[in-house]
Amino acid sequence: MNRKVNTFLIGQPRSGTTSLFNYLNQSPNIFLPNQKQLYHFESDYNDYRKKIGLPRKIINEYYNYNLDDYLVHYKNLKNEKIVAEITPSYLYSETAAENIYQYNPDAKLIAIFRNPVDYVESIHKLLYLNSIEYIPNLIDAIKVCKTRDKSHYRQSKKEKKEITNYYNRIKYAEQINRYLNLFDKKNILVLFYEDFRDNNQIVLDKICDFLSIDKILIEQKLNINTSKKTKIRFIMNLKNTKVVNFLSFSLPVKFRKYLGSLIRLLFTSKSKSNLTNSQKRFLMNQFKSEMETFSEILLKNGFIHHKDDLLKKWELDQS
Repeated sequence: MNRKVNTFLIGQPRSGTTSLFNYLNQSPNIFLPNQKQLYHFESDYNDYRKKIGLPRKIINEYYNYNLDDYLVHYKNLKNEKIVAEITPSYLYSETAAENIYQYNPDAKLIAIFRNPVDYVESIHKLLYLNSIEYIPNLIDAIKVCKTRDKSHYRQSKKEKKEITNYYNRIKYAEQINRYLNLFDKKNILVLFYEDFRDNNQIVLDKICDFLSIDKILIEQKLNINTSKKTKIRFIMNLKNTKVVNFLSFSLPVKFRKYLGSLIRLLFTSKSKSNLTNSQKRFLMNQFKSEMETFSEILLKNGFIHHKDDLLKKWELDQS
């Protein structure tokens, strides 16, 4: 492929990126691979996956460890103006920013941030559903984060131990700075999940303006990837075992996706927030200082107009 990927939606997870993937796919001006998340530039996670013995077939086909394997996903590129990738974990990865910069220093980047309380609750549910997190209660999981700085504690070893450190998860200032320290800020668009949730079209218009392409008209609002809980724990544990994971990658991609969707349909259901008001206040107080620092960075770089805008949006200005 002579042209480079020129646009990256870098995250964060659980913030509407699956809906955006489907919306952006409707534009004739945008090329997106069939696989939403390619993971190629998060070398820290891919190195770990390789280290623990993840089969090379899975690494090369799904995580795209090598550049040639990554570029296979763009073999059908035609004359689309925007060549894009959506991998929400790039925001959390410590190496993705530098790797993307080395690949294409002129790339445009789109980051979506979510109220940290809602975000850690949603990501905790996802990790627990997929048998990566073993602690069912979020507050209990939050309290062992210091232990997880040093070792895998009540979590799967198939992912790095940092994956369930929820304090690190909400270090938004550090995450956005990795990109601001490398890329021209005019090439970075910062969005907020709450705005997208409330009005998909307005946020999609901002993205189209940022990319200088024709507007994408939303005909039907999508609600994809809501938080889930398992109906039968044994089935989800079995699904996430190394053997089943390996066998699934011997199946054709389309059938594997269909089978995954069927399992989620049959064995999971929507999960509403189960945090009490006192637990939410506890988390707000835990995260407020970090969010104040994040607000200062956004203000300094022109992503918000007033320092308190974000704290009010996220209801973190409470005492």
